Amino acid sequence: MNPLDRSIPLVDLVLRYGRGECDLKSVDIEMRRQEQRFRVTLRAGNTSILVPGYREIPDDDATWNRYVIGDFYDFLDHTHAVMHGMFVSDCCHVLLDGGYCVRATARAWGQIYADWANRAQWLGQSDWSYVPFYTGHISDEFNAWLDAFYEFLQKRD
Repeated sequence: MNPLDRSIPLVDLVLRYGRGECDLKSVDIEMRRQEQRFRVTLRAGNTSILVPGYREIPDDDATWNRYVIGDFYDFLDHTHAVMHGMFVSDCCHVLLDGGYCVRATARAWGQIYADWANRAQWLGQSDWSYVPFYTGHISDEFNAWLDAFYEFLQKRD
């Protein structure tokens, strides 16, 4: 497995933030730039409660393809903001253009990330299953990035 791609600005900033080499504001500036570019917002919070002004994304292929396979996967292509399925299903709102919020089980999030990772050949692999994204065990470097990313998400707003 290849290491995380430090040429992706958000990946590099989050790793540096986790080591105390840059501040939260630097990560936030890059994150907001990418969120605005792709019309995706990640917000820490209890996902059992919908964010006011948002509704669950409808269960139809056209909407899913436009907003998840389109906007969200494009966002992931440029940020590699992959998360553990349990965290995103319980503690992180994924808000999309059109007033949509993606709410899914931890296993479903694992599959969403696996589908993206296979398409993007993330970390040099194209045979991802949902399991590592569901369990959160990918690599020590990824776990360090993830810890710093979660801290960032919880402190940013």
